[in-house]
Amino acid sequence: MGKVSIISGMVFGGMLALSPLANAQDAAEAADYLVMPPNAEVVFITTGGAEPRADWSDAARLNFESHVSDQLTANGHSFMSYETSEDTSDDIEQLMLLQELVTASLSMHIPHKEGNGYNNTDLSLGDNVSLLRGESDIDEVLFVDHYSQIESSGVFLMAVAVGTVTGYVPPSNNVRFSRFSTFDMETGDLTNTAIHMFGDPRDVGESQNIVSNLMRGMSLAGQ
Repeated sequence: MGKVSIISGMVFGGMLALSPLANAQDAAEAADYLVMPPNAEVVFITTGGAEPRADWSDAARLNFESHVSDQLTANGHSFMSYETSEDTSDDIEQLMLLQELVTASLSMHIPHKEGNGYNNTDLSLGDNVSLLRGESDIDEVLFVDHYSQIESSGVFLMAVAVGTVTGYVPPSNNVRFSRFSTFDMETGDLTNTAIHMFGDPRDVGESQNIVSNLMRGMSLAGQ
């Protein structure tokens, strides 16, 4: 089942039942953040097409888990970690997909909404966030998202060859995108977000740098 853990915890009926955790502020199961499992996808771009790499994605995910935990602790923030499994409820999985859609739409251009006092940051997870809250006293939920496209040497050499012949060099397929987003655990409203466009989270040092930059962007560092 899905569970919140620093020590242990389980989900019953879509709600969280938490055990006292090492990072909690007190025995009342209070914490600054509930940290969701990082959503990381790394794709290898070859001359044959796009190849999702599970091993690279897993490496990025593990690095993010470790560095987010380390840096939240170092900056004095209490937190609990939510873990999913094959038995995680469909409602929780749908909530995580909703979060992806909400954060992905933050930078969307919506012409018919302009001038009407609407801001994409007004988007919310709404009452769905109660699925994560349970009986715990947690202020905000933190989501970590990352997407990478990594070009093969074959794709690079093909672009060079095209540029040599035509004078036009096709744009690179390399992409690096990381985002932290936090939502209020009472209202489901977006409270903060930060984006980092560089770095390879498969690498331990680069992952640390990505997390450090996002922490600063979210004003989570140095507290």
